[in-house]
Amino acid sequence: MRKITSLTTVILVFTLPFFLIACAGEKVKEAKKPAEGAATEQAANPDYTDPGQLAKLIETGEKEYYLIDVRTAEEFESGYIPTAINIPYDVIAENLPTEDRDVLIIVYCRSGARASRAKQTLEELGYTNIINFGAVADWEGELLKGSS
Repeated sequence: MRKITSLTTVILVFTLPFFLIACAGEKVKEAKKPAEGAATEQAANPDYTDPGQLAKLIETGEKEYYLIDVRTAEEFESGYIPTAINIPYDVIAENLPTEDRDVLIIVYCRSGARASRAKQTLEELGYTNIINFGAVADWEGELLKGSS
């Protein structure tokens, strides 16, 4: 046991200086600054899954969009995000909000599952700019009640 302890000590004494010398020459790396175009790109392509970005879109109306609540009519009337229209997910293919396949369409539901299916349906129909906001509970603003 004593031999193992002595051997370990000798190994550490001889190898430790090599590690210290090897690491001594490295400089601390500076954090990379985001590219100048990154902020511009984010402003040009906001993340509408973020409640704040969606609220800004609703408030400013800066671009054409459709906000679709894909829950049932009863669920919709219990509380919906401002400007939303109600098209239940299981009939969305027969009740398309627009013929423009490139317009921004944002879908949401109670948990995000039906919105995911609605998104897939719209994509299969050729729509190219579909965003799944997720759950109505993710909305941080006031919900409207009744029919829109």
